[in-house]
Formats: sequence, structure tokens, C-alpha cells
Amino acid sequence: MRIAFIGNCQVESFAVSARHMLGDAEISVFDYSQSYSRDEEARRRYALGLHSTDYVFAQTATFTHTSEHDLRELLGDRLVTIANFYFRGLFPDSCYVGDFTARLDAPSTLHSVIVLDGFRRGLSEEAVCANFSNASLAALGLADSWSSSMAEMRAREAGGVLDVRLGDLMEEACRRYPAFLTMNHPSGRLVTEYFCKVLDHVGLRYRRPAEDTYPDALARHDMVPIHDFVAELYELPYRTQQSWKINALGGATSREDYVSACFAAYAQQDPAKLLVHSPTDLVAALRASAFRHLVEHDGAAAARHQCVPDMSRRSRESRLSGSLAHALQPLGTLLAGVSAAAQPRATAGTTDSGLQGLTERLRTMEQAARQAEAASRADILAGIGGLRDRLDGLHRLARLAVGLAVLVLVLELAHLLLAR
Repeated sequence: MRIAFIGNCQVESFAVSARHMLGDAEISVFDYSQSYSRDEEARRRYALGLHSTDYVFAQTATFTHTSEHDLRELLGDRLVTIANFYFRGLFPDSCYVGDFTARLDAPSTLHSVIVLDGFRRGLSEEAVCANFSNASLAALGLADSWSSSMAEMRAREAGGVLDVRLGDLMEEACRRYPAFLTMNHPSGRLVTEYFCKVLDHVGLRYRRPAEDTYPDALARHDMVPIHDFVAELYELPYRTQQSWKINALGGATSREDYVSACFAAYAQQDPAKLLVHSPTDLVAALRASAFRHLVEHDGAAAARHQCVPDMSRRSRESRLSGSLAHALQPLGTLLAGVSAAAQPRATAGTTDSGLQGLTERLRTMEQAARQAEAASRADILAGIGGLRDRLDGLHRLARLAVGLAVLVLVLELAHLLLAR
């Protein structure tokens, strides 16, 4: 028996499953992810060579000669249209940067909206790593990725073009086990489960591999973790390794190293090209949100969008509060001294002495206040680094505190003078 698979890189997995399930079948593959598929003459020759093939399993496409319409005319019932796997529910922040002809592939073609947004807004690598959370997904409008991508899949199936639907099987599988390696790379297990449905549809007998022997043909490519916080959000019964598989970085890659490599790659790019171009439902969601600048270039937009929570900011703010309290502590001591020095005196002599002492105290307090202000500024600068906007606000608070202290001294001095 001769069979053929026509489609994107997922045909690699279909072919591997078919070899395990249909041991004596002669299998041919035409892969749209390969450069040869862009040659119209190559597509024409391949299509003409299918005349003696028993079954052709093809994903829908718009290419000439190998589209489902052209193949249907050529093959009739020997053509079986199959699903194109896609599911972003397990990888809500995954995206591709750059259009199909100029996709950014450093450090990988697999990018993260969380990382790209953080880079565009000037966050530190540490802050971006801390932003991997459900709170960030919600702020970016990505919390409904499961329902959004299921709607996308069912919309593809609604036209009746597919001979064998995938949607219900795919969603149920994702609830049970890690059914995807990336948003468009299904696991070998899911492909095999679906191919069983396809073979049942055409009435072919097959042997199903044992559950622990499902081949993962696409595992040689880069892979994305199913983040624990995503698994918790959807109450999934399984967890995966929390590292990326990035071949250009040597394989298993930590979150910190992945973010660092992305930042290095983005720094080399024209900002106008650092845009999310797919998947379609993600682009639509970002375009309708406050994060339109991630899909449509606006050089000034990134600085205006600060609504994604910076989880590392909380610890910095705690340190700042402690620094400010420490810097202003001398002012409390000075105010206590002013109160003691300004107590009413019984005689003119004691009043003169009090005024002289108060004058000396005022000079001392002015110098201490200046030192306190300088200490406050130094501590704040150390705590917030380059965040000058926050520094200015805290500096104003310190100056206000010093001003209030001086005002109290002046009022007490005036009170003593009037008492004479």
C-alpha cells in the first residue's frame, strides 16, 4: 500500500506514526516547512506522481497543485483532508516575531510576549523573569488563551473542509497529558491518537503502539515549557520541565538564560521589526488592547504602557521604604530637641540663655538636616538605581520633611521672642 502526507512540519510526526501503525506501507511526504515546497514546478511534479497512491492525507493549503481543491480534482475519494494542529492554551505567551519571510530566529523562532514586552518597556532581565505569572498573562490579555485557541481550531473545522475533525480530541488530550511540545508541534501521542481516527474513517486496519512507545518526531526541534502557573490555572494533572529546549543554546535552557539570550537578540534588531506577527488570535487580541504597540510599530508607545506588573519592584520598594525611614530618623531626634528647648522660661535671664541655646541648636539642626537630606538621597539612589522618576518623588518628600522641621523651629523661636 502507498500513502502520502502533505502539510506543514507536522507531517514528520504523521509519517513516523504511520510507519509504526502500518508496517508494510510505502510512505511519501511533502513538507511545506521545507524550501523545496516553494517551487511551483516541484509541487506540480509531486502531485502528478500521486496517481498510483492509495491514500493521500493532506492538510488544507492555498498552494497551487497541492491545495485540497486541486488534489480533490486529481484524486477524488483517495484524498483525505486532515487537521493542522494548533493550540496556544498551554503556551499563552508564545509568539513569532517578524513576518513569515523575515521571522526572527535568534535565539529561537519561539518567543514570549512577556519577554518582548519587558524588553520594549526597558525592564531589567530580572524583572522580566519575575513577570512570568498569571498576573502578567491577565494584564497582557492572554488569560483566555485556552478558549481563544479552541475557538480558532473550531472555526477552521466549521467549514466542513476537514474529513476528520480534531478539536474535541485535542482539548480532551491536553487535559490529560502534555499533548503539545509548542503551540503548533503536537506530541507523538496526540498525533497517533488522531491518526487512529483518520484510519478508522477510511476503514484501514492498523496496530496501535504501546502508550510508552509513542515516537516524538518533532522533539528534535526547539520546545517551550508548560509553565507551572499555567498548569495551576487550568488545574492540569501533570507538570513538565520548567526549561526551554533551545538548540542554538545547547539544549535545556533556564528561564534566566532564555530571557538573557532574547534580550541580546532584540538589542541587535531595528525596533520597528520587533513586532508579534503570529499566531493570528494573539495578534488580534493585542491589537484590540493597550498593547497594540507590540503588533504595530510606534516608537513612543512602549514607554507609555506600564500596566504589566513588575513583580521584582515590590522588593525594591521595601528597601526604599527602609532607606527613607533611616535617612529621616535624625529629623525625629531634632524635633524632640526643639520641643525640649522651647519650653517656657520663668525669667528674662533664662529666656536669653534659652534663645542663645536655641540659636545654636538651630544651626546644628540645619547642618544635620542637610546631612539627613544628603543621606536620604544617597540611600534612595542606591535603592532604585536608574529609576529617576521615583527618586525625584522621594527627594521631594525628604525636602518637605526638612522644611517642616525648619518651620517648627521658626515658630518656636517666634514664640520665645514674643514671650519676652
